[in-house]
Amino acid sequence: MNEKIVRRKKRKKLKKKRFFPKKKSVEDLALQRMEYLFSLAKSVFKEEPNLARSYVEIGLKIGMKARVSVPVYWRRQICRKCKSFLVPGINLRIRLRSGPRSHVTYTCMECGGKKRFHI
Repeated sequence: MNEKIVRRKKRKKLKKKRFFPKKKSVEDLALQRMEYLFSLAKSVFKEEPNLARSYVEIGLKIGMKARVSVPVYWRRQICRKCKSFLVPGINLRIRLRSGPRSHVTYTCMECGGKKRFHI
């Protein structure tokens, strides 16, 4: 019984090369787009507040898709409830509270949403 054991060479499956951009480049691009949209919202707010709100919503969606947090500077100028761009004196009321728990309160005049920032 001269049976030869034949070992078959494992054939490598040819995989299609897919292009996945590096995570850092996606994050940087998302931050740039968010920054641009928020600055557009700031410049357009006085003439068309609804357009500014749509710019903010698009910027937030880009951030969620790329899993990038909104920079603190812009986060404080956006209402969490109604996603509108906040401008002090027009649709934003700012109050200071002193005492053992001193804080700054931002109140959106469109939806009544409140934010507190401890001092």
